Amino acid sequence: MRAQQLVQFFHKPPRKAFRLNLKDGSHVDVRHPDLADLYWWKVAVNIPEKNSTIIEKRHVIGLDEITGAEYIASRANGKRKNIHAK
Repeated sequence: MRAQQLVQFFHKPPRKAFRLNLKDGSHVDVRHPDLADLYWWKVAVNIPEKNSTIIEKRHVIGLDEITGAEYIASRANGKRKNIHAK
């Protein structure tokens, strides 16, 4: 996946939680765009401890490992938006 395809999840409204889907079938949830950094070649995701602002883990994922991204369904509308690399 290219960095330009992920920009909307990091910098454009609505700024809310999203999921990065990976080649191996797993995923990484980003609770808020402020908890992740987008680079031209990778994404670094900070995972805070439960009910805390202290970072417990940091996932660094190469863009070539990301197959798609989607907003995580909110309780308000239950809708998801998908984006996939072409």
